[in-house]
Amino acid sequence: MKKLDLVKLKNDRPYKSHNLNKDMHGIVVDVNFDNADVLFFNPRNVGDYAILLSLWSSLRLRFVFSA
Repeated sequence: MKKLDLVKLKNDRPYKSHNLNKDMHGIVVDVNFDNADVLFFNPRNVGDYAILLSLWSSLRLRFVFSA
């Protein structure tokens, strides 16, 4: 995965305290060795979002942007 990839949350257990649910979509904003900063959008409230450090194992690649 790389910056600007669209991802889907597949393991929501570590992120329940941040009100993130399984299958929420997000955009990778920064990448590290085994984790990424992901911008998750609230599907019930336009404009509401959260940026969290997520493990690669908790994410599933949904769409790859190519420039």
